[in-house]
Amino acid sequence: MRYAIVETSKAEAKGLKPKFHRTNNTGSKMAVNENELLKVDEDPEQAAKQLGGELKDLQEFKSELNTWDE
Repeated sequence: MRYAIVETSKAEAKGLKPKFHRTNNTGSKMAVNENELLKVDEDPEQAAKQLGGELKDLQEFKSELNTWDE
């Protein structure tokens, strides 16, 4: 499974709900998995880019989560 940290405003515009996802302290970023990204585009990498993020493997994703509020 791969994940992305995307811009909440762009994700909401595409129908993803922040209340069902982990968000940062300000609510400007949201964590989503590749299955959620398939709702935006048939290619999860393209979907992540459309939402202002980048698809990453679990280790890269965890590392980014640790610093997303900085």
